[in-house]
Amino acid sequence: MNKVAAIITAGGIGARTGLEIPKQFVVIEDKPILIHTLEVFENHKDIDIICVPCLSSWEERLENYAKEFGISKLKKIVRGGETGFLSIRNALFALEPYLNNDDIVMIHDGIRPLVSGELISENLRVCKEKGNAICAIESVEALLKVDKPEMTRSKISLDRNLIKREQTPQSTTFKELLHLYQESEQRGITDSVTLSTLLTTFGREVFIAKGDERNLSIISMQDIKIFHVLLSLYNNNPRQEYDSICAASTTLETIKDFGDVEMAEYLSAVNGFRIDVLETW
Repeated sequence: MNKVAAIITAGGIGARTGLEIPKQFVVIEDKPILIHTLEVFENHKDIDIICVPCLSSWEERLENYAKEFGISKLKKIVRGGETGFLSIRNALFALEPYLNNDDIVMIHDGIRPLVSGELISENLRVCKEKGNAICAIESVEALLKVDKPEMTRSKISLDRNLIKREQTPQSTTFKELLHLYQESEQRGITDSVTLSTLLTTFGREVFIAKGDERNLSIISMQDIKIFHVLLSLYNNNPRQEYDSICAASTTLETIKDFGDVEMAEYLSAVNGFRIDVLETW
C-alpha cells in the first residue's frame, strides 16, 4: 500500500497579526495553532509521515511541543525557506529517503487548524483516482477584475459561479511533485504560490476536491478570534450540532465582518455561547 506523507508548512512570520510571536505558535485553548493542525493529521489513519518546514530558530520549540502533545508521526522538521515554495522544496527533499514514486505527498498550511479528517480523506480519494487533488470552495461574493493590484476602478465583473477559492490540503504523487520542482529549478521558478499554480504552470490539469468554509487560513487577529470561536463551539457541542450551528443563516464570510460585540451576540443567539470566551480577545 502506498504511503501518505503530509508536509505542514510553518515557515511564516505572521507579520499581519501584529503579535510578537509567529501566528502558528499562538496558543489557543492550551495548544499552539500549529499543534491543533498537526493533531488532525496525527489522528488520521491514512497519514504515515509528517514533515514540517519551520520558521528558523523555532525548530526546537516545535520539537518540544510535538513531544508534549504526542505528535509521533512528525519525522522531520526542516528549516523553512524564504517563500512557501522553497519551504515545500526543503521538506520534499527531506522526505525523499522515506518515499517511493507512487506515494502521495499532501501539502497543508499549518495555519489552517480547522481542517477535518473528512477533508483529508476526500482529498486523498480524489488524488488516488485522478493523480492530484486541490481542495476548493464556492465563491459567494460578487467579483471585480482589475488590471493592477493597486487599482481602485474596474469595468470587468467575473461570474462567481465559475470561480473556485483554493484551500489546502493539496496533493499529488511524490514522483510528480519531485518532477515539478526539478522543472521549476531548470526554469528559475522560485515563488509559485500553491501546488495548483505549479501544476497549471506546467500545463497539468488539476482536480478539485471538496473544501469547507470553516477550513479558514489564519492570517489576521480577526481570524484568530474566529478560530477561537469555532474551536470552542466544536469542543462544547456534539459534532452533529456543531455542523448544524455552522450551517446556520450567518455564513463564515459574514462573521468575518463582525466586531467583538456582534460576534458575541450572534454566537449567544445561535447556541447560548459562553461570552466569557471573548474576554481574552
